[in-house]
Amino acid sequence: MNLRGMANSLTQRVNPNIEGVTFRALPPTTALDGTRTPAWEAGTAIMQVQGISGNTLNFVAEQNIQGTLRQVFLYGYWQGVNAAAGTGGDVFRFPEYDGGPLRDWKVVHVLSYYNDWTKAIVQMQSAMIADSEWQ
Repeated sequence: MNLRGMANSLTQRVNPNIEGVTFRALPPTTALDGTRTPAWEAGTAIMQVQGISGNTLNFVAEQNIQGTLRQVFLYGYWQGVNAAAGTGGDVFRFPEYDGGPLRDWKVVHVLSYYNDWTKAIVQMQSAMIADSEWQ
C-alpha cells in the first residue's frame, strides 16, 4: 500500500507539490593539509512542503532548532547530519514561498522514515551550495 501516494493525492488539492533540487550529502574529501571539502550528489524530486504544526514546533523548540522551518514529505531516504557516515546532512533547494527565489533548506531532523519516503524538518540556510560545487 502506498500510504504517501494516497495522502498526497488529497493534500496536493490544497497545497500543490513542487519540484525541487536535492543535494545528497556524501563523505567530504580531505586534503593533505587536513581541510575538508563537502561533497554533494545533485538530483531533483517532487516534494510536498508544509508549515509545521504546533506540536512539532514545540518539539523542535525543545531540540533548540531555530530559524525558518518547514516539513517536507518526499520519496527516498533522506537524512540530517550523520556522524557515523561522515556526512553533513542533505539539502533541498526550493522557494520559500510560491514564486519566490530559490533557497537552500538543510535537513535538521527526520521525523519519520517509511517504506520509500521520508518526512523531514528542514531549516532555511543562507546560500549553502554554490553551483560550482555540484555541477
